[in-house]
Amino acid sequence: RANLLAYATFGDSVPEEIETLVAREHEMEAAEGGRSGGRSERSGTDAPADRSLFGTRMSRSNTDSRGGRAGGRNQDRDLVRAPRVALPPKSANAYQPKRSDEALSRDEQLRRLIKGLLNKICPEKVQTIANKIKDEAEVATIQELEIVIGLIIEKALTEKQYSDSYADLVYHLKDQLPEFPSPDGRKKITVKSALLNVVQTEFESMPRTLAPEPGEAEQFDPAELEMRTMKRKQRLLNTMRFIGNLFLRKLLQGTIITMIIQDLIGTSRDVDAVPEEYVIECICELLNSIGHTLESMPVGQECLQQVCGRMRDLRTRKGADGKAVYRGWIHNKIQDVLETRQAGWVKRSFNPMAKTKEEVRIEQERDLKAQEAGKDKAVAETVQVGVRPAYLTREAGGGPDTQGAEAWQEATRGRRNSGR
Repeated sequence: RANLLAYATFGDSVPEEIETLVAREHEMEAAEGGRSGGRSERSGTDAPADRSLFGTRMSRSNTDSRGGRAGGRNQDRDLVRAPRVALPPKSANAYQPKRSDEALSRDEQLRRLIKGLLNKICPEKVQTIANKIKDEAEVATIQELEIVIGLIIEKALTEKQYSDSYADLVYHLKDQLPEFPSPDGRKKITVKSALLNVVQTEFESMPRTLAPEPGEAEQFDPAELEMRTMKRKQRLLNTMRFIGNLFLRKLLQGTIITMIIQDLIGTSRDVDAVPEEYVIECICELLNSIGHTLESMPVGQECLQQVCGRMRDLRTRKGADGKAVYRGWIHNKIQDVLETRQAGWVKRSFNPMAKTKEEVRIEQERDLKAQEAGKDKAVAETVQVGVRPAYLTREAGGGPDTQGAEAWQEATRGRRNSGR
């Protein structure tokens, strides 16, 4: 390289190395070229001499059953492919993502806000969420108030472990959200009246049986039918628990609760009628939620006396074949309610509800003290069911239920009496 760079300064004189420079093919490359040429000359033979090096002695004509590489590609293009299956048409409620710059309606914005706040529910954040709903939702119409209450109830009926928290949320909202004049000039539309309308509609739409609806047996297989039935029954049980929690927070009157119980078990109708098993479950769920408080009221004592007598009769009733009308686990449900009432509504709970951090801390300290004393940790906790929340007893007027709750007659009763 140095000689080449220096060449520009030599003028007419040329170094001997450059003058005698000759370009020719390298010896190794020539040898490789000769071998490759030999292979190309022998490419037409069926069995090359060194074919064993590749692990097979298959002839070249057999290596590609489609006639060689090029022929195979051409043959691929000639394949007859199956016709494409057309996609099914979109359903009416198919998911359609919205663009970020697409404006949302007021109702959609309100639903998105409320759902986001309800997803953060826990016993310690109830008051915080209530304040945010008041400040951020800015409810200005009756329709918006119904949207807020409807979303809260829907969450309460699908999340049983937070039923108490959602009832507390409604209790805090009843004094924070505005009232609206009724379109027909009657009582003002408040949180409590909107709540009663939604809860009454939910109760009156309860089916009389959990049997599959017309057309479901042909549409779903047995496993899917069983799952749908379980979900339907669980929603009914969650409804009973939420109604009980509303009663404990004085959002429903005792007369409404007694009417619900009598309507379910049939004490005011034909006494020979046998309610469905899921109806007995709903009654037991409701009584286990409100028993202590209901029995402390005169109207509740009379109702409990009738209901417990009715359940004793149903537990011992037999059908025409001489067998009990209810299965054994329904007998156990009834016996559990009767024994809990006899014990002063004190029972062992294996399914605790959501707790605050302070309640968890107290429970942990109790378990540690029990371990230090040589006792085993309790698998279940002993609780008194149906007691009003402690914060109600600390507030003014936390005694008997004297609040004038709206009548349980604002929603229509057509669906409840229609046989479903």
